[in-house]
Amino acid sequence: MSTIPGTTSAEQIEPPSGAQTAGGADTLTLARRLTWLTFALCLVVTGAVAVYEFAGLPSAALVGSAGLLAVIGWQAAETKRIRVPAAFIALYLLLAMSLLVQHAEEFAFRGAGTGTWFSVSGFAVYSIGAAALFMLGASALSVRHPLGAWAAWLVCIWAVLQSLAHYLYPLFASGRYVYIPGQALAWIPLLIGLYGLLRLMSPASRLFRKGGDRHD
Repeated sequence: MSTIPGTTSAEQIEPPSGAQTAGGADTLTLARRLTWLTFALCLVVTGAVAVYEFAGLPSAALVGSAGLLAVIGWQAAETKRIRVPAAFIALYLLLAMSLLVQHAEEFAFRGAGTGTWFSVSGFAVYSIGAAALFMLGASALSVRHPLGAWAAWLVCIWAVLQSLAHYLYPLFASGRYVYIPGQALAWIPLLIGLYGLLRLMSPASRLFRKGGDRHD
């Protein structure tokens, strides 16, 4: 069937609807990703500044480094379309509990004049604040919120860095190894955190296959 000169068919004028839908979905996904990335970076900066005011530069540097490394790991996983499985929440909660128990040991064996971080108020602020943040992260992870994946990376990296700091700090501070509060139990979150990072970086592992590792 011929067409009128100077006109084109509907197929030539309108692009395929599937291409329009895919393009719009990609744009929306990118916008959401940038939004939550910006939000996470704001939390990192705010948290590092707050810790600096409360506990000084070394602790602030530790918190900031953990937050930034978590952002990098989270975004690398997002680029590869790797999702944290629902089964990971059990490991997340175990790690959060081990961190709180370690800090309780750190507070119980604190020495006189060890500073604000080991005071009663310091222990209360850390325990209540950390527990609240850990539970918010667990909630986000359970409902598959994008920040839940960042929380999973963050708690694992924080566990590893702060545990190593407990063992390495005396060497840098005094040049010899001495016991400081928190060392007795620091190995527990260290091992759990390392295991968690291995799970997060191994999407083809058995745990990830059970939880569903990819979204297309």
